[in-house]
Amino acid sequence: MELIYGKSFMLNFNFAEFNANLIGDKFLFTTGLGFRFNRYAFKNSNTTLSYDNAQVFPNTDSIKSF
Repeated sequence: MELIYGKSFMLNFNFAEFNANLIGDKFLFTTGLGFRFNRYAFKNSNTTLSYDNAQVFPNTDSIKSF
């Protein structure tokens, strides 16, 4: 699972951001709504990936021995 860094990229777009001072200038509350897109290019194009809520990992069930 080696990355090709020149062909991989990430795009973040925050289109709704709200800042509010809670107690003068000492405490600031920030919230927002946005979008994130990741594209990963791998050196080995025959790898099947699986994922769960926390991580992406190679799927060992689909590996064939020749």
